[in-house]
Amino acid sequence: MTELRNQDRIIFGKDENKIPELKVYLEEVGFPLRSIINLDSRTGSNELEKLFGTRDKFKNPKSVELLEILLSYTTHKDSLIIDAFAGSGTTGEAVLKLNKRDGGQRRFILIEEGNGKDKFCRTLTAERIKRAIEKYNYADGFQFFTTGRKLDREAIVSLERKDLATLICQTDETGRGRGIVRLNGDCNYIIGKNYRSEAICLVWNGVDNSEVTPDILREAALEVTRFGLARPFRIYGTFCRVADSKSFQFCQIPDKILAQMYIRDEIGDEE
Repeated sequence: MTELRNQDRIIFGKDENKIPELKVYLEEVGFPLRSIINLDSRTGSNELEKLFGTRDKFKNPKSVELLEILLSYTTHKDSLIIDAFAGSGTTGEAVLKLNKRDGGQRRFILIEEGNGKDKFCRTLTAERIKRAIEKYNYADGFQFFTTGRKLDREAIVSLERKDLATLICQTDETGRGRGIVRLNGDCNYIIGKNYRSEAICLVWNGVDNSEVTPDILREAALEVTRFGLARPFRIYGTFCRVADSKSFQFCQIPDKILAQMYIRDEIGDEE
């Protein structure tokens, strides 16, 4: 109360019969998100024209104003916004505009390949963000990255254990729709658990020394029990001479990972 009085935010009446009120400025009022948003359907094309001098750079671009409205209700000032189908880059510009408006520090990741031979991720998507920053004096920047090597059999088996564990937790089929929770505790084999609390284990000492042996299975089973996780646990390795049981399921590296990512194994097809 003392702080509010010092800020002149309390309105007192003529006497004690009037209940004091809090002074609120219009700029501080948050209006509810309406179910119907009225915008000119040409807005998206108009915004591109202001940056590129033409309306033909991209067919039916989304409106920056629309994305700005939606993001203002669905994000915090320090949120990370990901658009996996970035198109013309409307989401990125909307984040920049919203940050300037409310002083936020939101970040964005835009993913775009292009269309056929037209790799407009560079000529349109990134170029749009660059031009918007210059034209509207946004106090922000961005970095442009290209994809690295193809994630194939050779790339998977060359990964270090930590990176391979991350890849497995991202692709394991038992986490589809709900995800795998990474476990980074004092574990020799367990790397995560699915929504049923079933353990995900990994044996990885390089492609030539990652066989899942009976001794390793027993050690992994004891670790699963010690951490109170459910079975059957899934254990990844390059080879296993023990058949699957009600206690565990073996997942071969890299074949199981490739299959779960729906990546065509060209080496296997040729054989």
